[in-house]
Amino acid sequence: MSALYLDSLSIKEDDLTSSTENVSLEEDLDSDLEPDEKPQNNKPTTTAEVYLEACRLTGVVPVSYFIRHLGTSTMDLNHHGLGPLGCKALAIALVSNYRVKQLDLSHNTFSGRGGEHLGQMLANNEGLETLDLSWNHLRMKGAVAFSAGLKVNITLKHLDLSWNGFGNEGALAMGEALKYNNTLVHLNLNNNRITNEGVGMLCKGLEFNDTLRVLLNVLVNENFVRLLETTCLEHPSLEVHYGGVGGFIAKKPPKRLDPMKVIQDYLDQRKLRLWDFFRNIDKDGTMRVPVADFRKAVQVVCITFIH
Repeated sequence: MSALYLDSLSIKEDDLTSSTENVSLEEDLDSDLEPDEKPQNNKPTTTAEVYLEACRLTGVVPVSYFIRHLGTSTMDLNHHGLGPLGCKALAIALVSNYRVKQLDLSHNTFSGRGGEHLGQMLANNEGLETLDLSWNHLRMKGAVAFSAGLKVNITLKHLDLSWNGFGNEGALAMGEALKYNNTLVHLNLNNNRITNEGVGMLCKGLEFNDTLRVLLNVLVNENFVRLLETTCLEHPSLEVHYGGVGGFIAKKPPKRLDPMKVIQDYLDQRKLRLWDFFRNIDKDGTMRVPVADFRKAVQVVCITFIH
């Protein structure tokens, strides 16, 4: 699959203008990883060879850290300044890589073009389980392309897409992806310029999703809360942390406790009369109970009865 992806690689003018010239090697590549030492007249076979060839064709400097950690399950490439072309080279190499399970690519300025490359990679990769793409400026076009890949991905469970400027178009694409994706469990969409309209589109996708358990930090209004309550009835395991109306929903929102019912249950359980309850509050025997004292007594009863 990687070879096919590599064969179809082409560099466009806008790719060249966004080349990541500021990317530098963390240290010199090991001698056995040099491009000129791979077998002549053969297509790349290992992930490292595929990556080095992709870097050569895109004109970017290979990241030695990436090559050295290809055999590990966790990889941290945040703040590497990879840019769209560096993202393209990585995406090509990751298509057939099954060892890397957790990948942090945050703060790399991938832009919309990077979102396209990552979407193609995600549609084919069957190894990644956790992916952090926060702060990469994917924007609407990148969000749409990335969501298309997520739609058919079969392994990813945790995904951080915060601070990427998805907008409502990106929310619509993500909602569509969630209709079909059946592996994602945790999704962070914090700070993506998604309005109430976009959140509504996202929520429609949640109606058809049976695996997502946590959706973080979506700005909503009361209409969304009502729609979410309906969705949570169908999917009781779904948790949504959101702002805008300030709160958190896990399953069906809990009902407010009725203080008088709690007091009555408390008295019935202890075979007491209501008179006994008020007499205990009226320490001075004046037949008048200050509001503050009454509230304190009710709180004590609620805590005692509930626990």
